[in-house]
Amino acid sequence: MKKKEAPKLDRDLLKDQVFLNIAKELMRMGTCTHLKVGAVLVKDGRIISTGWNGNPKGMPHCDDIGCTVDKTGHCISTLHAELNAVVWAARAGVPIDGSVLYTTDYPCYQCTKIILASGIKRVCYLRDYGTKESVERIIGLFAKAGIVLDQYVKRGTFEGLDSIVSFDWIEVPEGKVVGEVYIRGRQVDSSGRL
Repeated sequence: MKKKEAPKLDRDLLKDQVFLNIAKELMRMGTCTHLKVGAVLVKDGRIISTGWNGNPKGMPHCDDIGCTVDKTGHCISTLHAELNAVVWAARAGVPIDGSVLYTTDYPCYQCTKIILASGIKRVCYLRDYGTKESVERIIGLFAKAGIVLDQYVKRGTFEGLDSIVSFDWIEVPEGKVVGEVYIRGRQVDSSGRL
């Protein structure tokens, strides 16, 4: 009797899924009532730090006292998940240069600057967040710094697993984003077909 071969898994994609799922679980720990976000820092395939959005250590949390919002409606009391993951690694003396950040939401402008300065080499996220203009500005910063920016999208299945969409951005001109969308290195059209 011939043994049936199991389908070959894309291990890199599987790791992305696992670490993004951990980030999704961490977002449940968030204490900001405006938006819950989780983040995981990974180096050499191992988790080196985690974070979720919440107020600084020792300060009352938004879910206890309410959010302090700015004129645009964003909470200004909370530390973002990405920042918390970087800070907790620093507090523990864990180097993050060359690591991958998995986060549930697209990084804001402030977190992007921290990512650029910290040596993180890749950001993989689930949900878009922010205005078109802010997203375009952030994409441009990542591109200039050579940081890979991937969005995990659930579009059915691709080779048995969901897909990572990589953005190969060239420039971000006024009013539109120029770039090619790839699923694991294969170019796709605007409808998501290979």
